[in-house]
Amino acid sequence: MRKHFNVPFRTLDRAIDHPREFKSGDLENLDFNDDQFDCVIGNLSLLPPRRVVRVLSEMVRVAAPNATVALGLPTASSFGEFFSIYWEALHNCGLVNHESEVEGLITDLLMIFEIEQAAEQAGLSEVASWCQIEEFDFESGEAFLNSPLIADFLLHGWLESLGEADRGKVAAEIARIINEERHEAEFALTVKATLVSGKKAHTH
Repeated sequence: MRKHFNVPFRTLDRAIDHPREFKSGDLENLDFNDDQFDCVIGNLSLLPPRRVVRVLSEMVRVAAPNATVALGLPTASSFGEFFSIYWEALHNCGLVNHESEVEGLITDLLMIFEIEQAAEQAGLSEVASWCQIEEFDFESGEAFLNSPLIADFLLHGWLESLGEADRGKVAAEIARIINEERHEAEFALTVKATLVSGKKAHTH
């Protein structure tokens, strides 16, 4: 990744008294009481877009009054290089009935104003956002497909509608197209990384 996200954060009025600990659980049904935390930060980078609004609502629920709530996630226009290649790979593999699903993957990514509206509807005031383009570079199509970020997370959602046999065929075609089109240069995947924050205006 070439750049780091650098955005301003408010200084918290009160220190958090709870000891540091890691817990696993359901993001859409957090195992915490209402109005509990002075600051809630969510990294939703690997979360399917359809779950974002519900998770945001839970983040606001567990935040104390006047607490800062912030979430980071990729927004519309992210992953455009992949989606173009994915559509071509589906076409080349004869899976034309899946081509329309690529448009769905593109339009599923939320626009910044949609997240800001969701934040206000969830109970946040003083909502603001920051955005920065991040670039991930891969030496080849195989390096792209074998990257933990792609192989273990993003590709599962992108190829979710394909059968197991078709996934392997399409993945091989994606690698071939990347290698053919990059002309010895690195393949760049861009992400429109967005941070949205606000202040909880009232008790839940």
